[in-house]
Amino acid sequence: MKTDQKNIRWLHTEISEWLREGVITEGTATSLRMRYGPPVPERRLGFIIFGILGSLLITSGIILLFAYNWETLGRPIRAVLALSPLLIVQALGAWVLLRRQDSHAWREGVATGTMLTLAAAIGLIGQTYHVEGDLGGFLLTWGLLSLPLLFVYQSGMAFTLYQLIIVSWAANERIDGQYPQVYWLLLAPSLYLIWELYHLKNRERTLRALRWCLVVTLSVALGFTLEYSLPGLWLILYSGWFSFLFMLQTSDTATPDDTRTQKHPFRTIGGLGIAALAMVLTFSFGWKELIHVQHWTWQPDSWKDWLDILMGMLILGAAGVLWSQHLRERRWAVLLWGSAFLVFTAGYMVTVMTGTLGAVLLANAYLFVLALATMRNGLNHAELGTVNKGLILLSALILMRFFDNNMGLMGRGIAFILVGAGFLTVNLILSRRFKKEAL
Repeated sequence: MKTDQKNIRWLHTEISEWLREGVITEGTATSLRMRYGPPVPERRLGFIIFGILGSLLITSGIILLFAYNWETLGRPIRAVLALSPLLIVQALGAWVLLRRQDSHAWREGVATGTMLTLAAAIGLIGQTYHVEGDLGGFLLTWGLLSLPLLFVYQSGMAFTLYQLIIVSWAANERIDGQYPQVYWLLLAPSLYLIWELYHLKNRERTLRALRWCLVVTLSVALGFTLEYSLPGLWLILYSGWFSFLFMLQTSDTATPDDTRTQKHPFRTIGGLGIAALAMVLTFSFGWKELIHVQHWTWQPDSWKDWLDILMGMLILGAAGVLWSQHLRERRWAVLLWGSAFLVFTAGYMVTVMTGTLGAVLLANAYLFVLALATMRNGLNHAELGTVNKGLILLSALILMRFFDNNMGLMGRGIAFILVGAGFLTVNLILSRRFKKEAL
């Protein structure tokens, strides 16, 4: 079981205090130190950030200096100038690997600089020798040449840049009507870095940042890689995806006391996705594309259609496994959020068979129950933040219905005042209640 280095450092500090106060014996202190191991020195985030910013600024400055006299230079000189920053950074990288291997800031800075100078070299060489190409080709070349840097430097920034590159490439392929599905092949090798970092000490912060990057880019890329030949399939896939994320990294309560939002990217993005999807589907326009579509006679006629079906089976299957697991453990708060894929799949079927009214009512009811259950969960666990999340969901539902019904300015103004007063009143009552319970 991995223990957060922050907690280990805290424990070693407390052990010294306990020994001084006579709370524990020397033997107990030795046993505790052996049990949890020595604390790893804390890495300073500022050094890492300044290293990355320094690489960005130096690279940008070199490019601007080249651009100043670029048109007056011959092709050979241009080629040398285009490649020289990359070679310099590569030499610096070799020095870092030999002499500063343990410096996280150096490795992040060199990896970032190498990726940026590589992009500049590709673009400048192509411009100098009039190499034909397009944005998709540039992004693909840049991404493939940058991939080894993830593992050479074990860099979180290089991983983030690589994910942005391949997502941008998938978006460009979608716009051009090409093959954005290749994104999944480009993604696969980069995931090994997360596996590597998971087994290293004192990399919890980097690993957490990579999880955030991965879950956000995957959520965006899913939309680019779908073929959309079957209307509304995106709805089922995204509801399954967000439900899977929420149930993948959660516990019995929606926001337990011993966790923080920044430490739980899967649950946070999953919850936000479920709430956003539910809000959109409370309007009839979210379901209209499903009306009068002959879903029952639809036949996949390309490998892209089959890939959509495979992705749907994998996502819904994974969500179903997690849902059944939480059902066996009777985690009702988690199950309610994780049931989004079941609710919206039911709405999909209702719309196909009868029209949008039933699906709209179902989405409104689900969002309403979700808001009340979240507020109740916050009250039961004395979590003001959770109560406020439930209030936000309920307020959003009420205000959306006001706008949907074309209420006048007077009615909308009163609605905003009442909802705001409700927020203040509930927070005041709960704050006093929590203070009394703490005394």
